[in-house]
Amino acid sequence: QHQEAEEARRREEKRQRRLQRKRRKAQRRPYYADYSPTRRSIHALCTSHYLDLFITFIIGVNVITMSMEHYNQPKSLDEALKYCNYVFTVVFVFEAALKLVAFGFRRFFKDRWNQLD
Repeated sequence: QHQEAEEARRREEKRQRRLQRKRRKAQRRPYYADYSPTRRSIHALCTSHYLDLFITFIIGVNVITMSMEHYNQPKSLDEALKYCNYVFTVVFVFEAALKLVAFGFRRFFKDRWNQLD
């Protein structure tokens, strides 16, 4: 009975510590609070769900275009796939540049699990 009471007390202390951490975290200002309005709007774009959907769509189309290559393909298809590859490269570089501006160098390359406070 004494052990059960001790275990319940430990669980309650652990729960209280977790709640304290959550409260402290909620009271902290977000890391992007001091950003300029332009950078804050870029940050909002980079953290939006719609950008993720767009990039996922672009990746899917990129995979499809890469799978279209085949032996003895027409020269026109070869040229079209080359230009598609250029477009995809520009989109991905543009996305990376936006995210570098929005998050900063260190936060951009930080481990994904700890990226957004």
